[in-house]
Amino acid sequence: MVLGREGKRLPKAPKCFVIMPFRADLNYFYLYLRDYLREQHGVDAERGDHEVLTKPLMEKIRENIQSADCVIADVSGNNPNVFYEEG
Repeated sequence: MVLGREGKRLPKAPKCFVIMPFRADLNYFYLYLRDYLREQHGVDAERGDHEVLTKPLMEKIRENIQSADCVIADVSGNNPNVFYEEG
């Protein structure tokens, strides 16, 4: 449950799962995208390396994709892992 300023119950924010390479040079882009989606559209975005894994990575990614309201995939770098996750 999410509470607003006055303690009123707010609907849960839509979730966006971001599929992209885990590269240091793309981290700033991800942070910008995450903040933009939250501030401008009220959407919570996350990617596969967001939290500590207690289960196999592909199982966690599959769960995130299935529970997301939308998915954004960066396929511009021809990264095979991104293609696999997207498929």
